[in-house]
Amino acid sequence: MNIVILSGQYYPREPKDGRLEFSIRESYKKQGEWQSAFHSCVAFGQSAEFIQQYFQAGEVLDLQGHLSTVKKETDAGSRTYTNVVVDRAVFPPKAKAKAKSQQADAFDPFGE
Repeated sequence: MNIVILSGQYYPREPKDGRLEFSIRESYKKQGEWQSAFHSCVAFGQSAEFIQQYFQAGEVLDLQGHLSTVKKETDAGSRTYTNVVVDRAVFPPKAKAKAKSQQADAFDPFGE
């Protein structure tokens, strides 16, 4: 089973070739100190359109997806990259209520 569920701050990169690449920042405490981890993500189609339309850098985004590993050849040799491919993106619970009250016609590709 290959399922990833993430909730964190959204940091977009420039869209290219019909896909949206971005990072999700996850914050957590380790030994009493706040730490951050950045997860590389990619979205296509309706998920990409939904994220681009309703989220700005730094806002919290909830998503479900799966891991994808890509091997790329570089001048220094081959490198392996792991991305989260977004299958589903939604507003976090508090943001969802706020968005529905502000935009009655908000697009939600998952019917939530």
